[in-house]
Amino acid sequence: MFASRGPARGTPLTLNWLLRVLAAVCASAFGFLVCASASASASEAFGYAYDTAVHVYDGAPHSVQAHASEAGVVASHNASDGVHGTVAEAAGPLSALLVRSVAADSAPLESGNLYINGSKTANNLTPRLTDTEGLSSWNTIDRGIDVGGKGQCISAACLADGGLGAFKSGDPGHFDIRPLDQGDLDAWLAARAAGTEAESPFTQYLQAHAETVWNR
Repeated sequence: MFASRGPARGTPLTLNWLLRVLAAVCASAFGFLVCASASASASEAFGYAYDTAVHVYDGAPHSVQAHASEAGVVASHNASDGVHGTVAEAAGPLSALLVRSVAADSAPLESGNLYINGSKTANNLTPRLTDTEGLSSWNTIDRGIDVGGKGQCISAACLADGGLGAFKSGDPGHFDIRPLDQGDLDAWLAARAAGTEAESPFTQYLQAHAETVWNR
């Protein structure tokens, strides 16, 4: 059976993830202080705080990645205030690794196929106004296309030539296809709302490069 695509990626989801990120940041700072009071080694303090904070970034929507990155740096700096010796030295590496982890998660997918349920019409290959993270797709045919139905298959490697990228979002295997220039996303969403999606260069690119497949 076709897997659920989850809730619309609008403000509620973004706020939910932002709250999770802030909770992880607080846990990270707390971990530093606890380990410091127990005179733990730098590696123990670093491991505790890093593991606590970083795991929440997996699958976080692109729209909160910047918040997560900034929060990770602030948390590690704040945690080091008043913490002495080797524990304080762990704050710097924590900042760098948090930022690097977020950057890796926010990079577009470079290889593999992506599957979009439905036909090759301009309407189907254009995100709705509520699809604020982009056009929903999956990296397997069973999750991306209804059983017995048809969908569109496109190579992630070719998306950049059309000014698009596929970014990890939500459940494992789920990717949002959107313009590499974030400023173009609003115009793409508005095109479908205005009924002019067939004129969008992003939609036209997907139509030209997607292949219709069946999940039999």
